[in-house]
Amino acid sequence: PEYRNPQPQPQPTYGGYPEYRNPQPQPQPTYGGYPEYRNPQPQPQPTYGGYPGYSNPQPTGGYIPDGVQRDFYPDGKVKYEISYFRGKKHGMEKIFYPDGKIKSETGYQYGQKHGMEKIFYPDGKIKSETNYLYGRKDGMEKIFLPDGRLYSETVYRNGVVVSRRVVGY
Repeated sequence: PEYRNPQPQPQPTYGGYPEYRNPQPQPQPTYGGYPEYRNPQPQPQPTYGGYPGYSNPQPTGGYIPDGVQRDFYPDGKVKYEISYFRGKKHGMEKIFYPDGKIKSETGYQYGQKHGMEKIFYPDGKIKSETNYLYGRKDGMEKIFLPDGRLYSETVYRNGVVVSRRVVGY
């Protein structure tokens, strides 16, 4: 016959005290220190044009863009780069032609054009330069002909034309 130990086996203990049992359930992990919140599962990041990590610049489905957003032409060249801050354009917006040359550069501040906006012809020559102050034209606007000659100059103050001068045809 097989020998069995008649002595009782030790029972599991809590903190080394056999008579103490923890009647309270163990706290569940919290999110932000609030136990009623559940730790959210990571949501898939939105993509745009099939490129992961780059988001649609139009807020859809509650998504608020933040940071630099890019889109690409089918051949992989950059179509545009737009800087966002809390869902509004903030910083430089650059738009490119399909061959990769710059089409326009526009400065933004909290969703409004602010600073110099430059628009270029497809060959890379400057088409226009316009200065903006908090969303309104302010200062000198110059428009150039495709051969590079100055066509007109217009002075704006707070969005209103102060003077206009046509230089070339």
